[in-house]
Amino acid sequence: MPGLVNPGGSTRSTAVPKATREHIDNLKTAVRSALGIPDHTTVLIQQLACTEPGCPPVETVVAVLSTPRTVWKLPSATPDLTIAELRRAIEEHPEGHDHADHD
Repeated sequence: MPGLVNPGGSTRSTAVPKATREHIDNLKTAVRSALGIPDHTTVLIQQLACTEPGCPPVETVVAVLSTPRTVWKLPSATPDLTIAELRRAIEEHPEGHDHADHD
């Protein structure tokens, strides 16, 4: 069964497709390449329910666990996130980014 997400605290769970391990690994490689960081630096990619008003039901959070920690929140499900979209977010906001298209 696909991953379950409880968007916005709803009492119903919504099935959300899960990203493949290969897709997540490709996204992590793109992050490392775009930032020029070594392979031993931890990169986390996680799909989460977004509970903020107007936010899409799920978002992808990308975090680079270095000093300082850098985080990008992208308004799409992880399986739908393309390398081009991820690279664009990193290039436009190398300091990190919290999507604001749901205000």
